[in-house]
Amino acid sequence: IAKYTGYPYELVGPVKLQPHATVKLTKYQEETINKQFMGLVETGRNGMKEGDVGLLPVLDTSASMTSPVPGTKCTAFSVATSMGLYFSYLLKGTFADYYAEFSNSCIMRQWKGDTPVDRIKNQASGITAGTNFQAIGDLFVEMKKKNVPESEFPNGIICISDGCFNNVGSNKTNTQMLRQKLKTGGFSEEYVKNFKIILWDVPNSYYSTKGNQAFEDFADSPNLFHIGGLDPAAVAFITGMEGKEAPNPKN
Repeated sequence: IAKYTGYPYELVGPVKLQPHATVKLTKYQEETINKQFMGLVETGRNGMKEGDVGLLPVLDTSASMTSPVPGTKCTAFSVATSMGLYFSYLLKGTFADYYAEFSNSCIMRQWKGDTPVDRIKNQASGITAGTNFQAIGDLFVEMKKKNVPESEFPNGIICISDGCFNNVGSNKTNTQMLRQKLKTGGFSEEYVKNFKIILWDVPNSYYSTKGNQAFEDFADSPNLFHIGGLDPAAVAFITGMEGKEAPNPKN
């Protein structure tokens, strides 16, 4: 099979554009997508640092994510799904093959199926109105209280969203509140300090004319990164590949 150099969403899009809306494919189409997607995964795995647990993909499943992404034939939901599937394959240990989704609340989901196409077809997501970023911290704390060792938790999260999180109603930002929630919920100061929060902004037509701001903190906040668009060069930075130049997180 020819080496695939495209984007993950270009492979997932033909399978699923909206929640509960899969497309029937021929056998050769499924096999091609599976091989090409796993080729991307293998590249990511080969570049990861030894001992790196990986980042938990957290998908925004609020209603605005069903809007189209300008310049593509996909919705923001489909793009988030492709990224979520990709990064879940890179996770190791307890969280391998899992992802989280959040709207008003946050729940952990496990991909069902042996191939990327099967996992996309079997994906079940509930679309609601809210975008409660703090629900992610609630989920982590709940899992820790159920005796999941801190050493088995991921190195951080990659939150794939169109931004515009619910207001936390205080003088702190959403990311500051999330770290505070983890600390008060029993996570060590060292874990909270090194916890990566990567906000991957997926533009869509819902917010394109509304002037909403997706940024959640100052550019120099430690272990907080804002990334936008669909550039695969950012994937190398996020997965910790050696010798790759990071995109400028301050832009």
